[in-house]
Amino acid sequence: PVADLRELEEHEDIVHVIPLLSIETGFGAVCERFAIQFKETGYVLENFQPGWQIVEEVDGANKPEEELLAALADAVREWHAEIAEISGAMTGQHFGEETVKAMHVELEAELERKGYGHLL
Repeated sequence: PVADLRELEEHEDIVHVIPLLSIETGFGAVCERFAIQFKETGYVLENFQPGWQIVEEVDGANKPEEELLAALADAVREWHAEIAEISGAMTGQHFGEETVKAMHVELEAELERKGYGHLL
């Protein structure tokens, strides 16, 4: 983890929440990875055992909302590339650029939906 999960409790105003890895279960969709943007900070969270961890933190102090969202989207893309690399090392498989692009599908759809398609 790059930050303590309790840091999230210090923030009050959520600007954006972006689901990044939704898994369909017998109980409905479950999100295992998401990005959350507050007024001055953004985080990428991942559900690892034994629970949620902050894997990327983006400082947005003195940045406009859209600039912080763009930086958060970049952090998500970097995390997806890192996850593919880690998974490849653990499994002995090579995950190409297409795999990483496929990981961005929910991010891109949510940016489009929120009117930020130009950040793709």
